[in-house]
Amino acid sequence: GDHRDLHSFPTRRSSDLDMKDMQDNFKDDFFNVIVSFEGIEHIGKQVQFLKESRRVLKKDGKLIISTPRKPQGNPFHTVEFSYKEFIDFLSKYFEIEKVFGQTYVDFFELTEKNMPKEDVRLNFIVICKNVK
Repeated sequence: GDHRDLHSFPTRRSSDLDMKDMQDNFKDDFFNVIVSFEGIEHIGKQVQFLKESRRVLKKDGKLIISTPRKPQGNPFHTVEFSYKEFIDFLSKYFEIEKVFGQTYVDFFELTEKNMPKEDVRLNFIVICKNVK
């Protein structure tokens, strides 16, 4: 499949989407890359999302995923993650290749040693590898 397959879906709000869309429309080993920026904190079935992403990704495929660092206090977030929580959670399903941090003015390689202070708004961007 390619990107043209995605354009056959009717337009919907992200809150209307569920994992059934992935289960019903994409066969195993379908994608080389899945990108999900600031989305996992809005869905209610994070484990199912990661399992479905792993299923539809080819072996050695990449999941590029981001989330804001907690606490955000956003009423639309179903979950928020610290650095350790996010990495530990993703590591259950994928091999972590690289972690980046993004502030609203900068982009840099992130480690626990160069973590910005807690009052700095920060997103984690993680490149995960599907090792099936």
